[in-house]
Amino acid sequence: MGQKEIGIFEAHPSMSSSPRIQFTSSSVAEGLITTAPDLSASPMLAKSWSISDDFLNWTWKFQECVQFHKGYEEMTSEDVPYSYIQWNAGALHARAGIMGEYFGGEDGTFGGCEGASSEIVDDYTLVLNTGVPWVPVQVFELMRNGGGSSTWVVSKKQSEEIGIDAASKDIAATGPWQIESSEKRRILENERC
Repeated sequence: MGQKEIGIFEAHPSMSSSPRIQFTSSSVAEGLITTAPDLSASPMLAKSWSISDDFLNWTWKFQECVQFHKGYEEMTSEDVPYSYIQWNAGALHARAGIMGEYFGGEDGTFGGCEGASSEIVDDYTLVLNTGVPWVPVQVFELMRNGGGSSTWVVSKKQSEEIGIDAASKDIAATGPWQIESSEKRRILENERC
């Protein structure tokens, strides 16, 4: 695939921006949810979720046996907040700020909300207390896949082993396609291949 507007391939959440986001989502990478035909939130990497009546406590259950590309093993609850905090840290995504508020951001402050916390219960369960009520549609918007504001989950282990810069160009995500190689080429204006 090649398109001059994309520039060099970057798929780490802290380094990906539009229009790369639209090309990476649902091909190389997957989000927690996707949009169902009736426009409701539908599971993707998330298996299910529950929300307390006061909209403060969110319990996320993740699909089991989802493998990252390149042998980086199974996606776990640890990869999810890592990925979304990286979206916030890079601040290149239109929803970066609200991702940081929901997941705690780079400094773990949850947008300064008192009482907010996160707990990794086990490999497939994450519980967030947001400190203030969150409307589900706002949360689903920042986690969906398959649209202009898509997000995805990447391997924390890969980023720690080879570094974010290297991981971004050779990302270990969970989508149906995997990056084999990428290169930047300058195409002359009149050149057609």
